[in-house]
Amino acid sequence: MMHVVFILSLILPQMMYAQVCDTDPNAVLASMFYSLGNDCETYLPLFASDAQFYHQINGYKNKSELSAVCTGYGGFCPTDECFFQQNGALFAVENGDRCEVLAPFLWSQIPANNKVPNNREPHSGFIHNTLIPDSSAEFGYTIEVFREIEDSYTVPFNWGASDDSSVQSWTIELLNQAASSGECDAPLQPLLTTYFGDKSAAATDDLYRQQGNAVVIAAGGVCHVLIPYSAVVS
Repeated sequence: MMHVVFILSLILPQMMYAQVCDTDPNAVLASMFYSLGNDCETYLPLFASDAQFYHQINGYKNKSELSAVCTGYGGFCPTDECFFQQNGALFAVENGDRCEVLAPFLWSQIPANNKVPNNREPHSGFIHNTLIPDSSAEFGYTIEVFREIEDSYTVPFNWGASDDSSVQSWTIELLNQAASSGECDAPLQPLLTTYFGDKSAAATDDLYRQQGNAVVIAAGGVCHVLIPYSAVVS
């Protein structure tokens, strides 16, 4: 059975946070981007003791494995030889007692490495962090779940037939070159079409539509799906 987590693209003004997101999340993200590989003593305390880390190349990691992630990245990308940075305003929304944050990013070596076959840098994507409000933490939050959603792993969307998964094999081929164990191999577009159809049918005047390619991470037994959409809600 495919275990799927939907992450709907949230169209919210940057500072319209609910109560659990009242502390500005930009600071914890800025520290995360900067400290990875550069300052692991700063990087590791940003994460909760039971943190979960999902990345298409590194796969799933728990908190005890993040020290190796940080030092490994520092060995691959010494200071000033790569950039990994936020690329626009973040979006934040309350989810129970958690603050869900979505931030666009850019990553590349400097200069970009075009000598490796099938290399896909520079690349963009989104960081989706689940944050726990924590007054004892330096920036007011700890990261409970980290997901790096790279745009390379898109699922093609057929605007004329939203349930068409006939070319999802392109995405699966790329995922299989990374940390995938088949988490996103099942046809995704029929599921998304049903999902948006059910949301639209739940209220007479509401209409939800997918607006382009979904992006996925297949790691740790979970298919994480980031979906652009539009909606008119009464």
